[in-house]
Amino acid sequence: QLPPLTHILDEWQALRHEWTRFLEHFPANAHGRLVFRHPVAGRLTILQTLKFMADHLERHKEQMKRLLG
Repeated sequence: QLPPLTHILDEWQALRHEWTRFLEHFPANAHGRLVFRHPVAGRLTILQTLKFMADHLERHKEQMKRLLG
């Protein structure tokens, strides 16, 4: 059974807040460093990681729309 939607939304907002804080303090001189290891794509920079995450979330959003009708 899924948790209530309000709980999911609260967790999502908390996670977004954590990511915002993390990115605000991410050192500018590290933007070109490979900081994330993707099992297929290999290592990615922070900007490549954010793009990947945005695309990945969009894919899941479309899947949820399709499943919910």
